[in-house]
Amino acid sequence: MKKTQRVLSFLLTAAMLLGLLSGLSVAFAAAATSTGSCGTSVNYLYSQGKLFIYGSGRMADYNLGGAPWSSYATQIKQVEISSNVQNIGAAAFANLTECTSYSIPQSVTEIGQYAFVFNTSLTTISLPGVLAVGSNAFVGCEKLSDASYPAKATIAQGNEDLIRAAGASASSSPSIPPESMLLTGGTDRGIQWKIYAQGTLVISPEQSGQSVYIPDYTTSGRRPWEAYKAHIEALIITDNILSIGDFAFADMPALSSVYIGSSTTMINMYAFKDCLALQTIEFSDKMKTISGYAFYGCYSLSEVITPLTVDRLHIGIGNEQLTNAMQIGITPGGAETPGAQASGYVPGTSLRWSIASGVLTVTSMSGSEAIPNYASAAAPWAPYARPIVSIQLNGITQIGSYA
Repeated sequence: MKKTQRVLSFLLTAAMLLGLLSGLSVAFAAAATSTGSCGTSVNYLYSQGKLFIYGSGRMADYNLGGAPWSSYATQIKQVEISSNVQNIGAAAFANLTECTSYSIPQSVTEIGQYAFVFNTSLTTISLPGVLAVGSNAFVGCEKLSDASYPAKATIAQGNEDLIRAAGASASSSPSIPPESMLLTGGTDRGIQWKIYAQGTLVISPEQSGQSVYIPDYTTSGRRPWEAYKAHIEALIITDNILSIGDFAFADMPALSSVYIGSSTTMINMYAFKDCLALQTIEFSDKMKTISGYAFYGCYSLSEVITPLTVDRLHIGIGNEQLTNAMQIGITPGGAETPGAQASGYVPGTSLRWSIASGVLTVTSMSGSEAIPNYASAAAPWAPYARPIVSIQLNGITQIGSYA
């Protein structure tokens, strides 16, 4: 009998020394109802309403309902994560509707998307080391009333319940992720671009304090970040970026949120064209002009965060998705909009036109070109004719009929 007890004592002590139970009590281990792996070097142990995550390194990501403890989802009331676990995987704790307590160590720096979705009983959570929270991680956590996380944390879209509980503003300037999460980057004509692990693209001046423009791109395929566009979910444009060039962020299928710093005054043509997943964009009261078709095809756009009113923002044609999200309308040529601005290209030519402060400007980008002939009132600037009081032509060799 004594020999048997010594053997059992030795085995339990060895297990604890090896860190397999990461400080769990012997009684808890004996009562375990489910154990297994949830990462390369991370394991879980569930018993009597309590879930322990222990080990080191990264947790695995899951689809909704795919975590190995999902069959106990409505029974789990407490979750404890040991130190040296680095993240919380996607959908890891989704639908834990009865869970009211999470113990999350400083070592956890990243939370995956949908990680806590529909934790409907959760009222408080502390995320002391978290630097990035994935999209929709806290959707359906309506009872969450007390939350904390570092001020420099990047909070992706769909986490309004977390932001509200932390007393932060959903429209506050997002934080740039830490350099430890950097995937790739480079420079292009005065700008610096960086892509981080959670899918954030950050654009800033190459030289600190310098004011620069995001260049025009003739097509989306010429951008330096083109090869990574399927990975990019969020865009942060820092201060000292004065304008956003043509096609700069067009056709980016995963892009869902955009934050534009307070120095940007103009978004050029097709800048965000056909960003089908784009839902939220934020810009400051310094924004003056959104050129034609900048947001053409952004059918998911539903939230525009800006202090601007219609009379202080010039919006070109082809931006109905933007104006609908702002719950405003554009009245082309309307008497009530004498300062309205629009811009665009003349199809089949290199001509570019714009209207600002009553002046129609038509410029040949090739240096010498004729304005085509039109049927009556068919020129691209015709809907904005009423505010035009003067015309400026640059490089124009001939003016077509009814132009």
